[in-house]
Amino acid sequence: MRRVAPHSFRAIELKISLMDKALYLHLGMSKTGTSAIQKFLYQNRNRFYRDTQVHYPDTGLWKDFSHHEIVFSVLENNTALSSELTNSFGRGRLEQQIEAFRTECATKPKVLLSSELLFKSYQMPNFKILFDFLADYFSSIKAIVYLKRQDLWVESRYKHSIISGNEIPLAQLPREKYCDYKTPLNAWGALLGTENVIVRVAEKEQLVDGDLYTDFLAIFDCVMSDRYEKPVGSVNASLERDEMELKRVLNHLNLDPKNFQTLNMLLIEQSSADSTKGIFSELFTLDQRKELLKRYEKLNQSIASEYLPAKKGPLFRGKLMADFVEYPGLSERFVENTFRHVKRQAPALYSAICQALENGTTDASGPTSDYYSLIGRSVKKIGTVTSL
Repeated sequence: MRRVAPHSFRAIELKISLMDKALYLHLGMSKTGTSAIQKFLYQNRNRFYRDTQVHYPDTGLWKDFSHHEIVFSVLENNTALSSELTNSFGRGRLEQQIEAFRTECATKPKVLLSSELLFKSYQMPNFKILFDFLADYFSSIKAIVYLKRQDLWVESRYKHSIISGNEIPLAQLPREKYCDYKTPLNAWGALLGTENVIVRVAEKEQLVDGDLYTDFLAIFDCVMSDRYEKPVGSVNASLERDEMELKRVLNHLNLDPKNFQTLNMLLIEQSSADSTKGIFSELFTLDQRKELLKRYEKLNQSIASEYLPAKKGPLFRGKLMADFVEYPGLSERFVENTFRHVKRQAPALYSAICQALENGTTDASGPTSDYYSLIGRSVKKIGTVTSL
């Protein structure tokens, strides 16, 4: 094999740097299958690069295969963040990320960054530092945004907030802060040009072949084939209604991180096997959905006309779900069976829950606190870990 002189690599880098370098920013939104896309891209990054010449960088990769690390670095020294997150990214972190990114992507003609945190990153401290670098380093930048109908997005976001332990009250999520998609799109349109903001609708009937991965590949004129490996199972698992309600209550016990994650894992596993799956999954009645969508009808129409000019009809086409069933609340049988399972599978977690209940270390009030008598009865009936 002919050896390439070391200076030849510098020549290749210089040649690429003088070429058109394109950047794609997959901005999310959150709860639109973003985590699934990120895992798909990482699993298929070599195939994807061969087919499209688009590189999915290692720089900035977080544990979920997103590029959250880069966005987190934009957040450094933001006093609004928790001290734990702020302390994780000291001064100079953003510059380090930029330099690593510059080095890794020097010979790549096209690059794709994916993080749902990017959608509103233009509001973040230090965003200008990152964007100025990207604007200088790349000759073209396009943004990719998937949108979900507001009522469905609110439901998904609320359920996620329960899993994360940072509950956002359901009544707050329909506010413009969360459901006005037009303002962030316009901000990116002002930065990149409206024609460079690619909007897709996260509805099965509007995705290419009804498939999220196929739809995403189509943005790059790439065709799905059996050479691409799709993620197995649910990438970003959710909780069924009983498990979600129990998790919401137990979040007030302030469990340590290890027990918190164990609880999430057990409840997600139980949800996947729940025989009542889907029965109480809806959080809104039909009238509530209509009211919420009416509130954002004009904004959605504006998005369709400005960012999807060839689109005929409304932005969202999915049918409204009318089969709402009132959730009756946690039953004693469900709570008891769940805690028996927790006791068998995770004795340390069960002991921590029992101890927290005994010490009264909960910040719950109102209806949530009423559940603790039910939980207390179940725990007393089941007994301590030593009674296994």
